[in-house]
Amino acid sequence: KWAKLYYNTSVDPQIKVIKMKSIGNNDYEADIPAQSSGTTVNFYIESMDLYNAVNYSGDVKKPHTVTVGNIPEFSYIPMIFIASTVILLIRKRE
Repeated sequence: KWAKLYYNTSVDPQIKVIKMKSIGNNDYEADIPAQSSGTTVNFYIESMDLYNAVNYSGDVKKPHTVTVGNIPEFSYIPMIFIASTVILLIRKRE
């Protein structure tokens, strides 16, 4: 039914929520704003399926963690984390 992405960073510890957008086939995506090199991004995903069961990939105490580094010159770099049928794409903005 829906998915939400919760995240914070080593620069800003306040947790922010992004409603993920359905891209069809029960897949969802969200964009985390660009961060400076060296910034750690902590995130987890909450989703609800058609049976009203709430599912998590990570949580506030044990989030997924990514540290931003020097990104090669690609139009996008896919990173896939599955929570139910949620796919998260992290893209480099031009």
